Amino acid sequence: PPGLCLTNSGDVMQGTLATHAIALMLAVQRGLYRFEASRARRAWDRDAFARHLTVPEGGTLVVLGMGRIGQDVARKAKAFGMKVICVTRASEPAIPAIDRVVARERVDEVLPEADVVMVAMPLEDDTKGYLSAARIALMKPTAVLVNISRGLVVDEAALAEALAAGRLAGAGLDAFGDEPLPAES
Repeated sequence: PPGLCLTNSGDVMQGTLATHAIALMLAVQRGLYRFEASRARRAWDRDAFARHLTVPEGGTLVVLGMGRIGQDVARKAKAFGMKVICVTRASEPAIPAIDRVVARERVDEVLPEADVVMVAMPLEDDTKGYLSAARIALMKPTAVLVNISRGLVVDEAALAEALAAGRLAGAGLDAFGDEPLPAES
């Protein structure tokens, strides 16, 4: 209506979401879900844990989407000594935390390099299913996928299949195509 001011709050959750994304990455890399199951059994099997643990230091992070959240994730990942590659539709972001910028059309070239793929892109017509079964198959079996974006950007069925088959090390998911998740999910 006339006189109504409409605005957005683009930066309000940027830091919180970027920190959450890094927390998901670390939780999967450090196998925290395995620790919890053992804790509940009151068991401690150091050898079983050790073979599943990875660290971010020296790894490569591929960030899909370089908006405010993606750029903040890149800055935080640099604190862990990660190489950061961003995949974007925009011109080259001007932040020193990014080692390489790749156009969306060339994402297939960098997915095999990733130790972590961080999804931080908006859901749009051209990003629905962007991380498809074919693209997930390009990732290393030791790679981790983290989605803090929208669930429909990732082919969830393909992701579940890759995880079940051991073709990915793990996934940290904050978003799903169907939310809240049904009980049978």
